[in-house]
Amino acid sequence: VDGRFAGKMLRYAAEESNIYFGTGRTGSGKSWAIAQILPMLFMLGHLVVVFDVSGSYTKEKLLKMLPAETVEKLFRFINVGAGKDPVPVDLGSLRGCETLPDRKRAIYSVLRAATGPIDKSTSCELKGFLSEYLKDKRYSVSLSNLYFELKKNPNFGTEVADCVCSVFTDIGEIGYEQKTWDNLFSQGRKIIVINLGNEVGDSTHQLLDMMVGSLFNWQMSHDSGFLSIAIDELIDQDFSTGSPLQTIVKQGRKFHTALIGATQDYFNQGSAHLDVMKQANMKSFCHPGKSEDRVAQKLGFSNAVDAGFNKFKAGDTILEFDGYNKETGENEALTIKGRVVDFVETPFYEKFKEIYGCY
Repeated sequence: VDGRFAGKMLRYAAEESNIYFGTGRTGSGKSWAIAQILPMLFMLGHLVVVFDVSGSYTKEKLLKMLPAETVEKLFRFINVGAGKDPVPVDLGSLRGCETLPDRKRAIYSVLRAATGPIDKSTSCELKGFLSEYLKDKRYSVSLSNLYFELKKNPNFGTEVADCVCSVFTDIGEIGYEQKTWDNLFSQGRKIIVINLGNEVGDSTHQLLDMMVGSLFNWQMSHDSGFLSIAIDELIDQDFSTGSPLQTIVKQGRKFHTALIGATQDYFNQGSAHLDVMKQANMKSFCHPGKSEDRVAQKLGFSNAVDAGFNKFKAGDTILEFDGYNKETGENEALTIKGRVVDFVETPFYEKFKEIYGCY
């Protein structure tokens, strides 16, 4: 508010948590805030992948939030769904997996995302099954063949197969590219926006989780730079123990992986994903949807009016995060009120114009 900037120092050598959780009612500026962050991260050298569930980051929407030349030069849009683009990567790929444990981890993360929450016993049996199944596999696993092999197991296998049946069927109808994330990233460096829309039926969120699991597994194998994963609406995502998203929240810092997510409400009864995302070290509160007073009290104000929520405009926010203190050279816990900086107001925009010749 007084003209000063606050931010987070990104240091590749440090194992720091980079989880951003934005909340606020529809129209409060959540999507706009993340849209400003994406090109900044990209200009810092991050690989950036956006999973768009609600259509917040279509090309048309982004053109209203960012300069046209930025959207044209920096973004690549993939529209997954019947009659549109196939799943951009082979979710059964084993390329880059040098050992059996690597191969098992890769396929387990995809399967685990497809099943949704499973008990510890089933998880152990599934890992044992994969140890045998993947012994002679080297380059890729057919998801349909894997499904039929699971069905042959009368105990846990039938249960797992039933859980994954719907999403495997959807993937079969949509089709997929026989590519890895390596191939996708090598096709000209861009911010990749994968729009899932409503074309994949009830399994939309399972497919998202499967792709996130596959992507994080790729990052664990490479880890040569920052990876930022953004999800526009954390609706019904699986954050149970062992799920890809929960693993990123817990272990992403070890592999320089950031998770950027948003949802309308901070307090939501019975929502497990919020409990996990509340561990984010960067929380942004735009105009809250429900429980304004509770949100205000959590931030140290007496009520919503004291916090100023009633005067908030799109882009205004209260941030609770670890901010970099230039005097001490360390991050420290802060709660500040201000607005998210517009991409065009930053040195990153000038750098973008210089690199891409946009004058």
